[in-house]
Formats: sequence, structure tokens, C-alpha cells
Amino acid sequence: LKIVKPILYGFSDGGIIGLHVARLNGELISKNYYGQQNMWRAFQRFFQMTLTADNVDALYLSADFPFTKVADETMGPGTFLSLLLSCISKGIKVYILHDLNKPERMVTSNIKVWIPLYMTGKIYPYYLKTPTNDVYKNVVCISDVAALRGECIGNDLNVGKIYLTNYPEEIDYYKCQADAVLRKSEKSFSCHARI
Repeated sequence: LKIVKPILYGFSDGGIIGLHVARLNGELISKNYYGQQNMWRAFQRFFQMTLTADNVDALYLSADFPFTKVADETMGPGTFLSLLLSCISKGIKVYILHDLNKPERMVTSNIKVWIPLYMTGKIYPYYLKTPTNDVYKNVVCISDVAALRGECIGNDLNVGKIYLTNYPEEIDYYKCQADAVLRKSEKSFSCHARI
């Protein structure tokens, strides 16, 4: 991995911090992925870049998009959570913006799945007071080395796409957006790992 240049924005509980962007095997990527099978390839590539880089401190995830459906139907149940656990095991802090605009039963079920990850103390959960819509769905994943932005209509992943990039300027742009969204969101709760 090569260090490309310093990035001016990043996440921390104390505010904006300086970060660096690394290339995966020297290759810069800017690519669209269409349809469910290809969307999962984009997620895999994103996590490959994030997990193989040496200098990743934080991961931002925001979704009302059925991304776990992409992973579970393509690779098997729990795949997405396993990737997040790998990030946490590597010491990466995960800032997640949860979508609470779901039936109460589904929100409760999701929280039960997330609780073990929360207990690591490496996940910082947030939510927006303003509900999202049920028609136009989005997903955003940003690490220090890659950015992924996806969309679909309703829960139909075949009418959607994901854009993946590791261009420093684009990562910088998406980090500015993520930082602005986090500043407008509410912290769900705090979890601290017991040592």
C-alpha cells in the first residue's frame, strides 16, 4: 500500500482529524456496480480495501438500503456482520447511522443482532430524528481508504447501483458529507467494553 496524500477530514469523538488514503496495489478505483450480485462485489471490494490497509482508524456506515439482504442472499447469513466484526477486531471504530424508520419488531430484532458488536465499545450508534422514505433507499460506507455510495428503489436491489471509489478527493467529499450528517444526528446510546 502506498500513501497518496493527507486528507483533511475524518471522524473522532473530538471532531475532525487528519487522515491518509492508501491505494490498493497502487490502483485507483472509480466504478459503478449494478444489480444485486454486482453490488455485493462492491461491498467485498470496499471491505478488502479497508481491512488490508494499515492506516484505517474509522468506518462510517449509513443505510436505509437493504445491504444485509445483499450480503445474506449472496454470501450467507451474518456475512455483513462478520465483515464489521473483522473491522472491529482490527481496531477500527465504526460510526453507524441506524435507520429507525422500520416496524418496531424489525428494529428490536436488529438491535438484538447488534448488541454483541456494541459491547466491543468500538461502535458508535447514531440515528436521525427525521424519518427516511420507503421509496428511494441509500447506503454510504466510508473508511480512510475507500468510499461506497449506493441506491435502489424500495427494496428492489435489481433496480439499483453502488459506486465505489478510492480517489482521495472523492473520499474527502464523502467524509465531509458524513461528518455533516453525524453532526445533525442523535447518539443512540453509549456502550463501553469491560476490560
